[in-house]
Amino acid sequence: MKKMNVGIIGIGRIAGKYLNPVYENQRYNLFALCDLKESAEQISRKYNALFYTDYKEMLLNEEVDLVIITTPPNTHFEIAKDCLFHKKNVILEKPAVLNMEELDVLFEVAKENNVSFDVIFHWMHGNEVVYLKDKIGTFGDIKRIESTVLDPYTDENFHIKDEYIGLEGCWFDSGINCLSLLSCFIDIKKLHLVEKSYIYDDKVHQDIYSKHQYVMDDIDISITVDWRYRANHKYTNIYFTKDVLYIDHSRQIILLNNELLVDLNNGDRLENHYKNYFENYRDLNNNDNILTIHGILIGDK
Repeated sequence: MKKMNVGIIGIGRIAGKYLNPVYENQRYNLFALCDLKESAEQISRKYNALFYTDYKEMLLNEEVDLVIITTPPNTHFEIAKDCLFHKKNVILEKPAVLNMEELDVLFEVAKENNVSFDVIFHWMHGNEVVYLKDKIGTFGDIKRIESTVLDPYTDENFHIKDEYIGLEGCWFDSGINCLSLLSCFIDIKKLHLVEKSYIYDDKVHQDIYSKHQYVMDDIDISITVDWRYRANHKYTNIYFTKDVLYIDHSRQIILLNNELLVDLNNGDRLENHYKNYFENYRDLNNNDNILTIHGILIGDK
């Protein structure tokens, strides 16, 4: 199978987690990098990749097969649309867009140009989630799920730090991770929102805390995201009739009834997410999940 030449637009904090997984995968050739900052050119030299400061110039290179877009969410739509019009396959960092109309357009443009369009829901590809996905039924009926994301993205006055303002608030940035996780274990199309609450940074009017409570059949579900925490910690509790699973996403371990079930920490957590994703990218058919997850994310904001 021919290697896909990959171009990455936006060489910021999260893009750094893509570089090695793409570079080390034999299915891909890390072909080109693009960033407005010329200082990013030194990264392209490390990987022997072409460097651009204008993504539209990169799109003129017919050798680029696949473009990964890791710019701020409010820039995704226009960049992705340009890539699709130039007949490039596209992978978008989550969230793909900020409204459903834009998502519909991207799917339509991809179809018209006979190229693929995907969104990386990277939590779905964590070692601990991949391990559990096919085993979750062995623990019995799920009664309750509690997923929590804690991040140090605010300062001492609980204002969002400058480097995180482009993430569009805690629900859009991290609620989508929890929704994608839930989609691995339950039918999220059946989710019914019971209650939601927010705390905002009044300086930029973005949420720094969100809590969403859902029911699905007889299962109670809560998603809590808090950017006021002083450390990075992500975890999920799944309660069954008799057992409790504690999934520590940050440490990539799973406890069963407070005893270690499995330790899957074999390297950087986010790099593992992207490594697992790219191992399966060519076999994925994610369209339905993309629409469902974004529909809940945007509809329940």
